Amino acid sequence: ENSAVAGGAVSLNNYRAVIWILGQESTADKTFDSNEQMIVTAYLNAGGNLFVTGSDIGYELDGQAAGRPFYENMLRANYEADNAGTYSVLGAGGIMADVGPFDFNPNNGAAYVVKTPDRISPQSGAAAILSYGGGNGTAGIQYDSGVYRVVMFGFPFEAISTSSARSAVMQRVLNYILPPMGCPYGPDAITGFEGYADGTHVMFQDPRYSGSTLAHLA
Repeated sequence: ENSAVAGGAVSLNNYRAVIWILGQESTADKTFDSNEQMIVTAYLNAGGNLFVTGSDIGYELDGQAAGRPFYENMLRANYEADNAGTYSVLGAGGIMADVGPFDFNPNNGAAYVVKTPDRISPQSGAAAILSYGGGNGTAGIQYDSGVYRVVMFGFPFEAISTSSARSAVMQRVLNYILPPMGCPYGPDAITGFEGYADGTHVMFQDPRYSGSTLAHLA
């Protein structure tokens, strides 16, 4: 919960990636207040990664100037309009290039009516990944600064109508904001092992599961 982050009970620095779900929070209840903007900025600059969604993030931060530098410089988006005027979305490029049409229409199973989904556009260095149906503008962007990664939707992720579409979208987001870290250690070289020549490949077996190796178990 954002109040736990803002109050210091939860540190974002304990996580490689954060999913920040804002639903329809707006000017009355704040998407990111000034303290949260500062915390998330520090987290991202330290190498964190963020997936953030909501229908009024751009409207409040950029449109109402409640956090324009944070929205434009850290989330790397431009706010274009308060209401895309559609529930339909389709992949447009980047990590969502192969995603077919889906929607957040309450008639098709959306959890609630999204009144005013933001129409947004990518800042320099960011890329549009989702478009609203009917040519109604960009619905989602991705950004890789080289230090941190952000994915942002102008509509609430949780309102996507079907579980299959939610799963497909979330899998692509997680693959992007949680890239494989790799192993920081190389294999150790073992020398002088029981008469084997250095460089010999040896297979070890657990005697609890195979009778081919004799050993004493502690």
